[in-house]
Amino acid sequence: MNIDKTKTLNKLQELRDVKELAHGFPDNRACLSWAARVEPLLSFNLVYKFNFGSKLQKLHQNVSTDISESTFQEMVTILEMGIEKLKHELESEAPIANIKLGNPMGDYVHQSRIKELTAIDSKKFDLTKLIQFCNELNSSRKEGNFFSIIMLCRAIIDHIPPIFDVLTFNEAANNYAGTKSFKESMERLNNSSRKIADQHLHTKIRNSEVLPTITQVDFSNDLDLLFSEIVRILK
Repeated sequence: MNIDKTKTLNKLQELRDVKELAHGFPDNRACLSWAARVEPLLSFNLVYKFNFGSKLQKLHQNVSTDISESTFQEMVTILEMGIEKLKHELESEAPIANIKLGNPMGDYVHQSRIKELTAIDSKKFDLTKLIQFCNELNSSRKEGNFFSIIMLCRAIIDHIPPIFDVLTFNEAANNYAGTKSFKESMERLNNSSRKIADQHLHTKIRNSEVLPTITQVDFSNDLDLLFSEIVRILK
């Protein structure tokens, strides 16, 4: 069953926060009406729904006040368990991509890095195209155009080798006299991003396909390190 978990959670929380739970319902009918609104919202978990429904049926019977109060408190507990269960499920379903893409706006290339590149006044290299690549990466990230992202990454590493005084990015990744961490990051960017790009660029149509996710095409950390070195060299 497909449900809107966020909407369900909000409705359950509203029912949990009604003032009658703290001050008491005016009569048994009002209490039963409240419970009848809660029960269908617990359909996301059949155990909770069944247990809550069983307690509700018990309230409909002629039982003593003590038993009714005990049963009602058990129902409130089931409701609270349902709320916590939904919160946990929603947290577990949060996109992993945002953990790596640290910018709250979801930019693939941080705006501060683009500003640094824009501020460079190099007589040898025109960064106009590189900056546009960065802007289009951010646009593709926001629109969920993951094919575009990996193709732009490929275009960038093919575009910038002359800045490192080499002809290919493979030479830059293997021979540039940077730190060990920079070298390892560039090797990963060169090998992994290029192979993923080749996979999507050169594979012919098949009878079954699986689309890439942001996790597959997320080389934002390695690209940022590359751009920071470009800024260092040219500023």
